[in-house]
Amino acid sequence: MKILFKQLIQRKPMVTLQVEIDTQIEFKRTLTWWQLLAIGLGAIIGNGIFVLSGQAASIYA
Repeated sequence: MKILFKQLIQRKPMVTLQVEIDTQIEFKRTLTWWQLLAIGLGAIIGNGIFVLSGQAASIYA
């Protein structure tokens, strides 16, 4: 547990951070506009289902 806590609060030298930033791999964007739209609509509809079921449970329970 102590080792985990030390790793969480440890500090890196500035030189090490600059080297990591310079050698960082950039990710390629792979989601299309339609896929992002489908994810957004799915999230909206999914949240609506949870809200409606919660309202029904509060009324009829």
